[in-house]
Amino acid sequence: MTVVASYPVLNNHPGVNGLLARNFAALFGKGKVAKTEQVLGGEDFAYYVEEVPGAMFRLGVMNKKIKADQPWHSAQFMADEEALVYGSALLASAVVDYQTHGLP
Repeated sequence: MTVVASYPVLNNHPGVNGLLARNFAALFGKGKVAKTEQVLGGEDFAYYVEEVPGAMFRLGVMNKKIKADQPWHSAQFMADEEALVYGSALLASAVVDYQTHGLP
């Protein structure tokens, strides 16, 4: 067997998770974050969080009404671009919060 690539386990930093959750709730209301189960797969973002505290999250970009319902890495994948506003607002808010208060 030939190993082509290997990736470390992606472990989100609990403080960064808390920072993102706090800001999401402040912006969009409580109870709107869905926690997912850990899955097998490779993600190169894991290398970043080995070096600095970070967290990867999924932004809900599926919308069956506009046929944005195909899997990632599919030639038919399409994202509901309206979701990008939410992700951008979350990240901007989290940066300001971090600069003011640090990690929870």
